[in-house]
Amino acid sequence: MTPQTYTSGLRRLDSLLAIAYFDSNIICVAAAGNTSSDELSIPAVLGDTSFGANYPAAWRDSNRVLGVGSIESNNNMCNNSTYGARVVDFGAPGTSWTTDVYPDTGFGYTWGGCATSWAAPEVAGIAGLVKSAYPSLPKDQVILRMREGCQPMNLTSFRSGNIDALKALSRGPAPPWGPEPIELYEDFIVAPGETLYIYPFTKVSTPNPPRDYALSGFDTSRVEIIVYGTIIARGMKNYPIIFQGDTTGGGGYADWGGIVVRSGGKAILDTVIIRNATTGIRFDTAGVCSLRAVTIDNCQSFGIDVASRNISIRNTHIRNISDGYGIRVGSGAKVNLFADTIAHAYGGIEFYETAPCTLQASLIDSCNAYGIYTQSDSLAVSWTTIHDISRNVSIRMRQISPRSTPRFRRVPVC
Repeated sequence: MTPQTYTSGLRRLDSLLAIAYFDSNIICVAAAGNTSSDELSIPAVLGDTSFGANYPAAWRDSNRVLGVGSIESNNNMCNNSTYGARVVDFGAPGTSWTTDVYPDTGFGYTWGGCATSWAAPEVAGIAGLVKSAYPSLPKDQVILRMREGCQPMNLTSFRSGNIDALKALSRGPAPPWGPEPIELYEDFIVAPGETLYIYPFTKVSTPNPPRDYALSGFDTSRVEIIVYGTIIARGMKNYPIIFQGDTTGGGGYADWGGIVVRSGGKAILDTVIIRNATTGIRFDTAGVCSLRAVTIDNCQSFGIDVASRNISIRNTHIRNISDGYGIRVGSGAKVNLFADTIAHAYGGIEFYETAPCTLQASLIDSCNAYGIYTQSDSLAVSWTTIHDISRNVSIRMRQISPRSTPRFRRVPVC
């Protein structure tokens, strides 16, 4: 191969990488080489310096191709790794890999040498992990999370440092970008067999004034998310997913009906806020559902209305329910509540004739009617505090057989 043919091939590769970066939203990763130096590589030696050092790992724009050097198990750079901030972006493990290929190196099925070609796929995999966790992020912001999550290293070795998958995925405050806000002007239906995923940074709102022109769902006059399939909404600690009705100009829960999980539907909600709805969530003969770290605020009828079995509610905060109970558990439902808080509601929790339900380590505070109103003889309450109930009736039991009464253990009433 002549130098001219080699350079021509590099120019074709250069064009393909430009298309990948600019037109296809692709993150390109390349091994930096095993030169034990930061010297210029073949393109420069051939007399064409336009490609820059160690092409393509050191392409002119540092984000177009990520150059990867190799490190040992002690996080130190391998002796034979190419280095230099202008050539190498990240360091990644390049030795002691176990493989199903028996290399002729004297180390059996464990690669005992050190090579950047072993390190580069790890950086590519971490880029994929970050992108899958935050699918709305553009490629430059994925790379930024990877850079800012690196373990510091001498900048004469690698530009950003040693790659750290965990820090790249959970790095500090999340960036101020994400999916465009979702506005609902009519009911949104998740059909049977379908799954709706909602990712962190998402805000779902009902603009004022929305109208449920389809006259569908539980409430035919308000906009709802109606789930016959599955809804999965997982936010992050500092960046929850928000469902919110617009309270300006007479909007609010007059327009937003909340989330309704209908027959056979499933819901997994984690780190979610639901505001300004008639009822935050209704479970109507749904399948197995789980709520964790959910906040329901400023609702009219109920925070959570349960008519189905197998509902788990943990670390959930319900407040400012104007006309009803924080949680209403309908006849035949089975609910397990743990470490929940209900405050500033008409009543705390209302249990109808239900399957066995448990309430543990929770707080019911500042309610107008009752802390707990129960018609169930299969309710177990433990380590729960009831405080500041206006009617001074913290627990009211009605129509319960004297032979089988609810079990209350360590329930302080303040």
